[in-house]
Amino acid sequence: MTTNSTTLDTIQHLFAEVTRYPRELLTPNADLEEDLGIDSVKLGEILAVLREYFGLESRLTDDIREIRTIATIAALLDDRLGRPQAPPAAASQLPAVNNQQDLLAQVTSVVAEVTRYPIELLAPNAELEEDLGIDSVKLGEILAVLREHFGLESRLTDDIREIRTITTIAALLEDRLDRPQAMPAAAPAIIVSQLPAANNQQDLLAQVTNVVAEVTRYPIELLAPNADLEEDLGIDSVKLGEILAVLREHFGLESRLTDDIREIRTIATIAALLSARCEQSQAVVQAA
Repeated sequence: MTTNSTTLDTIQHLFAEVTRYPRELLTPNADLEEDLGIDSVKLGEILAVLREYFGLESRLTDDIREIRTIATIAALLDDRLGRPQAPPAAASQLPAVNNQQDLLAQVTSVVAEVTRYPIELLAPNAELEEDLGIDSVKLGEILAVLREHFGLESRLTDDIREIRTITTIAALLEDRLDRPQAMPAAAPAIIVSQLPAANNQQDLLAQVTNVVAEVTRYPIELLAPNADLEEDLGIDSVKLGEILAVLREHFGLESRLTDDIREIRTIATIAALLSARCEQSQAVVQAA
């Protein structure tokens, strides 16, 4: 691809406006990150400005990591302006899913709306945490929005840690939409003050999960049964103590679940301890 000098000059001007860098610093072949200190978030912002300025209907590239210099952007723009543009995907009015590419566009639009990131930054295979800075809490929020938009009755996965990219989310969604939905494993949100009696282990796990969601204000999609409370969810011992106090009160426990809070690593552990305590209580009642 050849680069038009007019395009290059316009890009340098826009770069200078967004970054406040002097024009002299913005040489065509300077490495954006290593030489100019422009990270992926700032580059995404610049690409959004360029897209608006040039009236582009879609982003320049599906992988922002391939853009290393201003000259690269100029070449991509010249190539784009020389051929017809594809129509954009709307984020606020999600249409029916027609194909895999359409689904990927919808997921990307939702991620852009939740994170406020420019869509140019959201490459399908970019690492959500390492490349985009999307932590598990924000990812849980994204999954909650997607679940609502697509009318899913249960969460996409029981282990949020397996979701590494937007492509992964789209693949999970495609699989879910291609088959009839099973009944949700977790019950709908339960008000803490009206917790019903636990009828089985799955019901107990659902109740514990909902209590954790209410105390932490985390989206329920984030609260996988086997996620590590501290390492994966950022729930420290103080917050865990608060959760256990709420559970103790609502289940009418006369003593704490464990003498060593450090042995509680997951929501599944809490549910197992509660289940054992409930069985002990029932045995005492039956023996009386």
